[in-house]
Amino acid sequence: MQEIAQLKQQIADLEAEAAEIELLDNGKKTVLNGVFGKLFNRHSIFYAPELGIAVTIGGQLSLLMLIERLHLSGIKVVSANTDGIEMLVPWGRESIAEQVMQWWQSVTKLGLDTKSYLALHSRDVNNYISIQFDGSVKRKGVFGESGVLNNKHPDCDICADAVVAFLTKRIPLQTTIYECQDIRKFLRVRGAKGGAAVFSAGERGPNLGRAVRWYYKRDCSDYIVDVASGNKVAGSDGACAMMQLSATRPDDIDFPHYVKIAEDMLNDIGVSP
Repeated sequence: MQEIAQLKQQIADLEAEAAEIELLDNGKKTVLNGVFGKLFNRHSIFYAPELGIAVTIGGQLSLLMLIERLHLSGIKVVSANTDGIEMLVPWGRESIAEQVMQWWQSVTKLGLDTKSYLALHSRDVNNYISIQFDGSVKRKGVFGESGVLNNKHPDCDICADAVVAFLTKRIPLQTTIYECQDIRKFLRVRGAKGGAAVFSAGERGPNLGRAVRWYYKRDCSDYIVDVASGNKVAGSDGACAMMQLSATRPDDIDFPHYVKIAEDMLNDIGVSP
């Protein structure tokens, strides 16, 4: 029992240390990104466009060199962005991939951080779901969770949740969507610079403000427009405005519409629902 208690304490200490290191890492990353951004600002003391170009162009050419060497070694690079790549390493070529990365680091004097995925479902470089070997999931872009910390406004979160549940646990999309009782998961938020208003039966309702929140209602032909421009707010067909958050889930939610959105999200990553 004493050994178990000691192990638990060691785990707690390591978790606390990891959290502290992550906080420090994020802080330094913010400083570095801020300084880099100022390299192109002529009003900043850090103004040095030639250094900024050296970082961007040099980094891209270096990554292309790594991609080329991996390709020639029979390793497929499936995605790439400004500061990283995703590659599909065939069984038996892990050591070759490691040798290529070590060679690249020695030539460029740059460092690489690596992570292995059990599965990577990607729509594009900024929108994907990665599943780790320990079962944890990383969600990015349209598949991410909304919130201030994620810098993402509510956008039918239940659909992304359903996609993740399907990919990780094979739970049917309908099950996740129909059983969810949290109305916040069904909401979509959009901006209307000229103020938003609901059009119902050809008549305009009161001004709702510059940010409008709604869910999709069953058998509803209403839609939302930007009052100033007269343009329809994107994706608002069948919308029921909910500017005051309800404590309970409405009974008239258009569940099939949310299922269709989730199916389209799966199709975008090449998975059949």
